[in-house]
Amino acid sequence: MEPPRALRRDRGPARGRWALAAGAAVAALVALLALVLAGRFTPSPSQVRLADAVDAQFVGPGGKVETARAGAALPEGTVIRTGPSGRATVGDETLGPDSAAVVSGGHLRPLQASARPGPSAGVGPGPQAAGSAGQGRRGGPKPGRASAAAPQSPPAGALTPTSKPAQPVEPQARPAPVTLRLTAARRPGAVALEWSRYPGPAFSGYAVLRVSGTSGPRYPRNAIRFTGDVADTTFSDRGAPSSPLRYRVVALDDQGQVVAASAVVTVSPA
Repeated sequence: MEPPRALRRDRGPARGRWALAAGAAVAALVALLALVLAGRFTPSPSQVRLADAVDAQFVGPGGKVETARAGAALPEGTVIRTGPSGRATVGDETLGPDSAAVVSGGHLRPLQASARPGPSAGVGPGPQAAGSAGQGRRGGPKPGRASAAAPQSPPAGALTPTSKPAQPVEPQARPAPVTLRLTAARRPGAVALEWSRYPGPAFSGYAVLRVSGTSGPRYPRNAIRFTGDVADTTFSDRGAPSSPLRYRVVALDDQGQVVAASAVVTVSPA
């Protein structure tokens, strides 16, 4: 039985609409494939790609250290470290020489050395050497250098500025440094770390530090992992080499300053 003439006339426009929809879908797939091949498509909003890298390394979430190269994909939590002449660029953000940063929210968050007194975790100048510049071994002036002249009293009749007597300054008590308790032990294929939770205010993150050999780990130079979750107090270092290792964990406040640190924990070679 032949369909009515009206139904036969409607088939043409319907086929045309289906053809247009299929063509649009194919065009969208082709455009997406082109973006992927060009390296401009990021599967995760928090993952970034290195646009440029010189004398730099990155440490993935598992603790594996790799040489940074242009085009490398860096997931959330990756730590980037540059050498004395290094740099690393992500988008319009560039990390300069001798610096460290962590990928956070699709951007680079610099990890800065602490300038505040307290548990600096190996950062900052060491104790001042005995004897300052311009003094001999016994604390007196060095031979051949003129000593500072004694202050002279003003001549009679000279006008001298008046000054108010100095007000006594109340000494401010420094907060007691907070020590984090850290344990580290080798497991098959990794080193398991666990530390105590930071109890203070204005917390912004923990940094895990690791070095090989006998030197002490320093922040931020030896950072291998960063987490902004105050309750995240464990880490499985799957990229740990088999040599003797030394670990330390530091806590940072909302200004990026080190406010707590653990003792250095040594892990025997595998």
